[in-house]
Amino acid sequence: MMRTTNAFSFLLALLLTSLLHVSAQTYTVTNNCPSAIELFIGQDSQGSLATGQSVVKTGLGTSAGFFYTKDRGGVDGDGQLVAARAGFYFEPNYWYYYLVKGADTLNTGISITPDQPPILGCV
Repeated sequence: MMRTTNAFSFLLALLLTSLLHVSAQTYTVTNNCPSAIELFIGQDSQGSLATGQSVVKTGLGTSAGFFYTKDRGGVDGDGQLVAARAGFYFEPNYWYYYLVKGADTLNTGISITPDQPPILGCV
């Protein structure tokens, strides 16, 4: 049974800005949670984000790693990461993003919004 913990009130918004150079990718993370969260990129803490606060990350290369928070049930009783995560990956000529979540949990809502128009009709 899936457990949601007020996902409607907690939205971790990720904005992926697609520019011409791989190293120029810009990621904006906004915390829409009613309380502060600790942001992780890869396995590294990026510090705490207060409610409504945004942070901009650039220069993460072709594999930025997962963006996630351990807050709100993102780690199980055995200390294993079960958090919802957003991943970004570059394959020659295309950027991909994907979402991963634990089998029985969804600790946060995630929204990914590219700021560039679709190319060749792809959405």
